[in-house]
Amino acid sequence: MILYLNFLPLILFWSVKSYLKKALYKHINNYEYLLYINLIYSIIFLAFFAYYINPTQFLNKLRVAPSIIYVKAFAVCLFFLMATFALYNLIKMYNVNYIIPVARGASQLLILLIGYYFYKENITTCTIIGTILILYGIYLI
Repeated sequence: MILYLNFLPLILFWSVKSYLKKALYKHINNYEYLLYINLIYSIIFLAFFAYYINPTQFLNKLRVAPSIIYVKAFAVCLFFLMATFALYNLIKMYNVNYIIPVARGASQLLILLIGYYFYKENITTCTIIGTILILYGIYLI
């Protein structure tokens, strides 16, 4: 039950976020959006970290972390920036109800392949059939 309750905020976030972005993009450009959102995230995260995380312990973990962690974190940031700019361009030109399903469906296929080849996750027949049905549904859109 708890598993499914955790999906609720995720689904709400993914569903509403794109429409809120589209509304924001009428008033600010992509650079301003990135600055505005990251400023808000920073304030919220700083408050969260100040309450829940011991700064000394956190910094010690960063000092002993393998260097690949920093490379991967940098890659995530680059992907985030590229995705934000791409989504900005797509939202300005097309309907959100077309863009998001296509992106999420293609993402599902990529997640399946990355999980299988790089992380040795199990893929069942149901997973393959489900992915094919998702991609077919996107084709119908």
